[in-house]
Amino acid sequence: MMCQMCQNSEATVLVKQIIAGHKDEIHLCAPCAAERGLAIAPALILQHSSTPVASETPTKKRRRRASAPQSCKSCGSTLAMLKETGRLGCPEDYVIFEKEILNLLLRAQGCTEHRGRQPARMAARQAHERRVASMRTDLSQAIAQQDYERAATLRDMLHCLEAGEQGHA
Repeated sequence: MMCQMCQNSEATVLVKQIIAGHKDEIHLCAPCAAERGLAIAPALILQHSSTPVASETPTKKRRRRASAPQSCKSCGSTLAMLKETGRLGCPEDYVIFEKEILNLLLRAQGCTEHRGRQPARMAARQAHERRVASMRTDLSQAIAQQDYERAATLRDMLHCLEAGEQGHA
C-alpha cells in the first residue's frame, strides 16, 4: 500500500486513532510519519522494510540468530516458551533474552522506557535526583567560570539537599 500522505513511497507505518468511538487508520511511509512527529523505532522500520539493508547481508543475519542463546541454564526457559506464554522463568532470563525482550517492547509500545504515570513517591524521588544533578552541573560551570561565591552557595545547597535525602532514606 502507498503512503496516504506523499503517495510516493510504500507505507510502513499504520497509525490507528479512536476518537469518540470513531476509528481512523492512516498508512504512512517512515519519513512522513517522522514529519508528523510520530516516534518510530528504527528496528521496526528495518524489520518491516521490503528493501534489504545494504550493511546487513543474509549471512550476517544467520550468524546473529545463531549466536543468540536458545535456553536459560538456570530454569530451562527457551525463547519459544517466552513467546508462547509471555512469561520469564527466572531473573537471569532478563539478561539472556535481553535483545528479544527489547524488540518485543519496541513492537508493543514504541519505546523501551516507561513513559506513563508513576507513583507520586517515585516521581518526587526522580525530581529530586534531577535537581541535584542540575545543581552539580551548575556548580561545575561556576567553578570553571571562577565564580567562587556562586559555587560556594551551590555547594552549600547541594549539602542541604543530600542531607535531606539521607534523612528520608
